[in-house]
Amino acid sequence: MLESLFHVSRSTQNYKWWLFALLSFLYKESDVTSRELIAFLEDLARTYMLDRYLSSDPLDIDTMIIKNGGKPKGNVNTVCWENINIGKSSKVGEKIENFVYNYFDYVLWKDNKEADFEFAYRTSVEHFYPQHPIGRPPMDFRPLHSFGNLCIISRGMNSKFSNYLPTGKADNFGDADSMKTYSLKLQYMINSVKNKETWDEATILRKEQEAKELLKYALTPQD
Repeated sequence: MLESLFHVSRSTQNYKWWLFALLSFLYKESDVTSRELIAFLEDLARTYMLDRYLSSDPLDIDTMIIKNGGKPKGNVNTVCWENINIGKSSKVGEKIENFVYNYFDYVLWKDNKEADFEFAYRTSVEHFYPQHPIGRPPMDFRPLHSFGNLCIISRGMNSKFSNYLPTGKADNFGDADSMKTYSLKLQYMINSVKNKETWDEATILRKEQEAKELLKYALTPQD
């Protein structure tokens, strides 16, 4: 799952730095257990999150992989949450890296390994509450672009979802077979609506804070 996370997070097939880091690790170690391999990849994923996507002063890939050996230098106390639209503003809008969404799906999957899910090339950002809702007023920029309201889907699904409201998305695309093809973040959004939760600004901001707590826990190495 970790290798799949890295593989699908960049659409280009060139410059797989994560794979270089993994092969370097295996080359240097004469005997690696599965537990050690998982620990290395989880550290590498934390490095991408803490030192690049959640950093106010992002490191370049060379420094992260070559100089620092794929080990994170930042920690949850240095995180700039506004980089992924968690906090006082939604300054980056839709420009959150796919890696962040996939990492969050990994966090959700690790918490529930029975979930029917696999990583895939999902490259379109979806606003669960749409930007141009049919028959409803637009939502304020802050909650609309909150991490709590965003996920990634395939390009084909992006056109199908269109400007449906969350209830419409759940009703029209929430069948069991379709759900298997979605990111876990989208699955949980749809299930929230199916469970009669109103998807409004207050809900979105609450989901944002729940996501923040899950990420903080995942980004803190556990003994």
